[in-house]
Formats: sequence, C-alpha cells, structure tokens
Amino acid sequence: MNLLQNLFSSDYTLLMIIAAAAVTAFVIAFLIKFSGNRKFKRSLDCVFEDKYMFETLIQSRYDKNALYKKSGLIEKYAAHKNIKVIKLLGIDDIWIEKLFQKNRKKDFNRVLKYASSTGLFICFLVCLRKKRYLPLLIQWLEKSGDMLYLRRIALSGKGEQFDGALAGKIFKDKISQIREMTGDPEWAPRYFAVKVLMHEKDDLSKRALHEMINDSHPLIRRTLAREFQSEDRKKFYSILYNMMLHDSSEEVRYEAWKRITGDFPDLFNPVFKDFTESEKLHYISFLRDGVETDINLAMIVLDQDNLELRYIAALYLNRNKHLSKLLEAATFADMKSMDRVISLLKKSCEVNVTDFLECTKSAAQPGSLYICSILLQEFGNRENINNLAIKVFSLYTEQTELDEVFINTLKCISERGNEKSYYTLKSELEKRKDSTKSFELILDNIPVKADYIFIDYLFDLFTDSKIQSREYLRKALLRFNQDLILPRAFEIVKSERSRYNYTVRKEGLRLLGELKADYCLETILESLPVFSPEEAREFFIILKEYPKKLFLEKISEMLKTNDSKVRASLIAVLPVTGETSFIKQIDSTLKDADPDVRISCVWALTEYGETNTVHHSMDLLRDPVERVRISAAEAIGIFGSKKAISELKTVLFDSNEVDSVKEAVLKGLSASKTIDAVDVMVEFLETETDLKDIAIEALSNKSDSKSLIKLIENFKDGTPELRQIISEVFKRMERSSEKYLDDVVHEEIGSLKPYLAEILDATGYVESKIRKLAHRSPQIRRSAAEFLSLIGSKPAFRGIVLASRDPDEEVRVKVIKALEKLETKDGREILNSLINDPDTKVRKYTKWALERLKAKSL
Repeated sequence: MNLLQNLFSSDYTLLMIIAAAAVTAFVIAFLIKFSGNRKFKRSLDCVFEDKYMFETLIQSRYDKNALYKKSGLIEKYAAHKNIKVIKLLGIDDIWIEKLFQKNRKKDFNRVLKYASSTGLFICFLVCLRKKRYLPLLIQWLEKSGDMLYLRRIALSGKGEQFDGALAGKIFKDKISQIREMTGDPEWAPRYFAVKVLMHEKDDLSKRALHEMINDSHPLIRRTLAREFQSEDRKKFYSILYNMMLHDSSEEVRYEAWKRITGDFPDLFNPVFKDFTESEKLHYISFLRDGVETDINLAMIVLDQDNLELRYIAALYLNRNKHLSKLLEAATFADMKSMDRVISLLKKSCEVNVTDFLECTKSAAQPGSLYICSILLQEFGNRENINNLAIKVFSLYTEQTELDEVFINTLKCISERGNEKSYYTLKSELEKRKDSTKSFELILDNIPVKADYIFIDYLFDLFTDSKIQSREYLRKALLRFNQDLILPRAFEIVKSERSRYNYTVRKEGLRLLGELKADYCLETILESLPVFSPEEAREFFIILKEYPKKLFLEKISEMLKTNDSKVRASLIAVLPVTGETSFIKQIDSTLKDADPDVRISCVWALTEYGETNTVHHSMDLLRDPVERVRISAAEAIGIFGSKKAISELKTVLFDSNEVDSVKEAVLKGLSASKTIDAVDVMVEFLETETDLKDIAIEALSNKSDSKSLIKLIENFKDGTPELRQIISEVFKRMERSSEKYLDDVVHEEIGSLKPYLAEILDATGYVESKIRKLAHRSPQIRRSAAEFLSLIGSKPAFRGIVLASRDPDEEVRVKVIKALEKLETKDGREILNSLINDPDTKVRKYTKWALERLKAKSL
C-alpha cells in the first residue's frame, strides 16, 4: 500500500494522468468535429438533392459565424463535388464581409477565387490598407487577361468611398489610362477616375475634372462639389452656387451648400425673395436647425400659397419644435396674435405636418387648447382629441371665456373622435346632467358612430322625468339609426300609464312621430290625447310630413270613434292639413257633449279662417264650461273680425263674467291683427278693474306701427290718467317696439308729433337714443342723430348739440339740419333753454354749434 501511495503521489504520475486526459480530450474533439463535418456534408448532399431542405438542414442550424468556421470544408466540397455550394450557402458574401473587417489573406484569396464579380472592389480597398496584398491582386488581374484591369476594379464597386490620393500613388504609371476612364459610358469607372484625378496636378487631369462638373451621375457631381479644389475661387463658387439652386439631386445640392457655407462664406449672400419657386424649394431644404434667421425665413415660407414650399418649411419648423412653441405661447390676451398663429398652424396642417398637436398632452393654457380645438376638427392624430377633451373638460366651468373651447372640443369628438374620446364624452355627460348649458352642448354633439356607447344611457335620461333639456335629448337620439330608437320609443308610447309618467309619455310620442315611420301612424294618432290641444297642433308640424293620403285616411277613420279624447286631439290638428273638407264636420261638432271636443273645434275653425264658421263658434263665449269660454275667447280674438271684436268686447265688459275668461279675451285681443282691438283694450283700461295690470301687459304686445299710431291717438285725446296708463304700456314694450317706433317717427305725422315726443320722453326712449350718440359705429350715431332731430323735443335737442363735434361728417350734417329747425318761433324757446341749460357742457356745445350753423360749416 505504501508503494502504491508513493507511486501515485509522484509528479511523474501526475503528468502522465494530465497527458492522458489531454489526448483523450483531443481524440474526443476530433471525433466530434469529424462527426460534425460528416453530418454537414450529408446535409449539403441532401440539399442538392432537394432544395426545399435548405432551410431545415442548413439555415436553421448554422449562422454566419458557424458557416465561416467551415470555410475550408466548403472549399473542399466546392472543389470535389459542386461549385454551386458557394452561392447556395452565401459564403461568398460572408468572405467579403470578413475580408473588409479583418483583412485576412485567406479571405483575400477566397474572394478573388470565388467572388471576384462582387468582391473585387473590396479587395482593392483592402490593398489600400494592406499594400502587401497589392501584388496578389495585380497578379490575379493580369492572369485574368484583362488589359484594363483598373476599369474592372471600378466596375465592381458601388460608389464606396476610398482614398483617391493613395490610389493615385499606387497606380501612378496608369494615370493616362485613368484619365481615359473619365469618358467611360459606365458611371463607376468615371467615379473611380474622379477620385484619383482630384489629387493630380497636371493640366490634363484638371481639364478632365472641369468637364465632369456636369456629369450625368449624381455621385460624381457630389464628389466634385465636396472635394474638388479649383485655382479660380470665384468661378468655382459660381459653379457650386448653381449646383445648390438647380441640380436635380438633393444630395448634390446639399453638398454644394455645405461647401459654400464652409469655404465661401464671404461670397455667399443669397436674396431669397429674388429666387424662382424652384430655387426657393431647393434653398429651404438647407435651413439649419436652431438658427433664428432660418426659423424666421421658414415662417415666411409657411405663410405662402405654394404647398410644396410650405411643406418643407413646415417640416423644418416642426423638427425645431417652433410650431409647438407658437401653440403653447398663444393667449386670449392678444387675439390678433392668436389669429395669426391659427392661420400659420392651419397652413402646416394643410400639408399634413401636424405633430405639434401632440402638445395636447402637456398644454395647459386656454389659448393653446383653443387652437387645438379648432385644428383637431380637421387635422392631426385622433388620439390627441381625447387628450384635449380631458384637459378642456377639467377646466370648463361654464364661464364665457372657455365656451368656444368647450364647444370646439365637442365638435372634434363628434366629427373625428375615437373610442377613447367617446367614453370620455360619456363620462362628462354623466357628470354634467344637472348643468343645463354644458349638458345641452354635449347632447348637441353626441357622435353618431358612438351609438353603441351612448344609446342605453340616453334612454335612461329620456325616461327620467326630472331631466329638463328634453328637446336636446330627443335630437341626440334622432341622430342614431332608426332601428335603435324606434322600438324603444314605440314601447314608451304603448306602455301602461303607471310605468312612465305624463312627461315621458309625451316625449316618447314626440320621438316616435319624428322618426316618421308610416307603419306607426295609427299608434301615433291614437296617442294624441297625451298632448293638450295646443301641444297637439305644434306636434302636427311633424305629422304633416307623413304621406298625405295615408294620413287623411287614418283621420277619417278615427273621427268616427267614440273616444272624445282622440277626436278632440285630431280636430285640433286638422287645419294644418289644409283640407277644407273637414270644416263642415267640425262646424257640426261645435255642440259636442265633450268640452275638449268643443275647444278643439273653435281653435280648428279659427285656424281655417272661415268667417261664417267662426261666427258660429261665438256661441261658445257663453258656454257653461269656463275653460271652453276661455279657449273660445282667445281663439276668436286671434281671428279678429269686426264682429268677433264686438262680441269679445261684450264679454270683456260683462260684470257677470269670470276674470279668467276676461283674461283670455285680452289675450285674444292682444294677438288680434284688427286695429279695433286697441280701442277696446284702451277703453277697458279706463274702467276700474282688478285686471288693469294684465290689460296693460296685453296692450304692450301691440307694438306694430298701426297699433302704435292708434295708441298715440288715444294718448292725444285721453285724460291725464289714461295718458299715464298708455305711457306705462310703452315702457313695457321696451325693445320689441323699437323698430316700429322708428317707423312712426319717420312718418312725421304732424298732429301726433308732440304727443309722440311726450311719450318717448316719458318712457326713456329719447335717453336711450342719446346714449347711442356715443356708439363706436358711425352708422348707429347717424341713425340716432336723425331720430332725435325728428322728435324735436327739448331733451332730444340736448342730445343733438352734444353730437355737434362728432368725428363723423354725416352726423355733424344731421346736427346742422336739426338746429335749422330751431330758427322758428316755436324753436326759439327750445334754443333759449339750451343756451341757458344748467349743464355747462350743453351750454358750451350749443353756442359752438350755433356759431358754425351761421357759417354752415360744422
């Protein structure tokens, strides 16, 4: 045992074990490699038998490096079995790539032998780096039998950059041959020649280069623009300047521009406005990032109509973030600048440069959001619309300043929104259902394409009787496809009363009617009683768009029903049909047992306008049912024949009639077009009555010219008490009578003029006109001055003299004409009062105006 321990612990034994292990490892590695090579060869054999096996056996198993390691094996396979294996594996391209990277001799020889057609120029480039390979290349070229081997080298190139000076030194004895290559029909030899001759000093080479300035190949022109050195500096600058503006190749123009700005800045002084459109287009391609003068030029170009120029300028400004800066700096405080920014950014959008709209993610200023809300309606990434909506919705609190931003944002979503923005809008609608203004704005802009998102929620709102904006809600629903709306509207109309309240059922019927589905007409007509007679008449504006024949047939059938509610509703809407054949039947129904039917009859006959039948309905003024008398009074008053007015007067002055009926009479007289109605109401106002305020309100609705003249006549002949009442009537008219009052004043009715002036003074109308003498619009000041001169009262003239120094000549002329009227006996009193007016300014202006009046030169 000791002997064995000593033996195995000796250094000799340890070395023997290591050696044995190494030999074993080598043998194993050899066997693995040998096995791998055999497997690879078998794979190649299989591929040549079946080309479809290439991907499975070769491509999926061996990458570039693995194939490169088998270069020797592949060469042997090519030599002994099939030369096509080189192209099949693409190993030739790998050898070329490795040669360019590593400059190995083995690869150099492989490329020459197997890939000279594509790799010869790479071999040439390697020779420039490793001159020891040059003899091998020349020897190979000479052996190939090609006398112009430099041309062959050039033809194998693809315009690669190389050291022309070094190539010139290497092939110094071939310079004449290289010069000949400048006339070669192929561009590659010409390019090779230019690169070499650029460094030659002889005249022949320089002349050849000058003649190639306008070579047909852009790479050659670009090379000359970048590298050529000319002794005539100004002449070469001129050549470069021409290249920069006119060469058809972008890369050549850019190279010329770089050379000019680098070597000839002292000569470079372009005048952009003098360029042609084509020259401008070429020049703006060279604008430098971040240079203020170039940014300013791009802004000028962006504002031009030439879309091609505008596009290049927009790209440049967008790249420099200048468009985003313009957008983010916009503010409502400077609307002129805001409009300018909108115009410029829109022009950028029109050439599809819209990246600056991405600032919706970061913009916080209302001005910036306003611009985005305008542009995104037509342009830009629709994803930005949702970003905009989130920002605007969070800021908007129904303040006026942001109204337009909010509305524009809604339009963006409606016209170009995506699904995200639809859900954002729905969420906003839910939040704002109690904010009438914004709620209605959103309803007006529900996107049609978003029906699947909104439909259920909108019907939840529709069936909620607390929602006030029902018309907007109905219009929103009507924009969707009928198949989504009609079944639900029909279900509301046909449902039990207990399910939906009165308001919802009426809205359901309106919605169903507006869908204009002929096959629902009978259901609609049967449901008309849900409306009052007045509502039914309004609703019929919708129904009259249904096919007339079908509509009349349905009505004829349903007028025979025993249901008084249905008959009353139908009769109420009949006049809108224009069918007079129903008049006789309506007239005969005036004595129907049902009050609602009688009410519908009187309104229908009044709307038909048949005098005889309306007179028949006057009996209803004494109907036992108060609400029938009320409706009859109002309807007959609106019809307004002399006989009708006489009958209404009787009711009005009947001490036994209830006030509600008298109120209806006043309402009818107020709406009557008969001038006699004014006298009746004025007479009623002279009596002691509790309805005086209602009568004044009714009379104040008579603001047309004829009624105003009639009121003034009553004022003229009235007692002081009546005059006070009529003045109150005029006060209540406010702006509704303004146009007609102007007409009455311009008629200049002499007998009424002083009374009209008195009324207008008392109601503050003259003061209102005097205030308009300070309006910024000359036209409004002229109109006010003329009106005051026609009134001719003392208060009116106090206003006129204040306009004597108006900057507008026409106003001053009207003042002169007005003052001329004071040169009468009646006018002197007013004139004296103005000269002695307590107001210093009035006295001063009056004296000044009179002095100029004498000279007729205000």
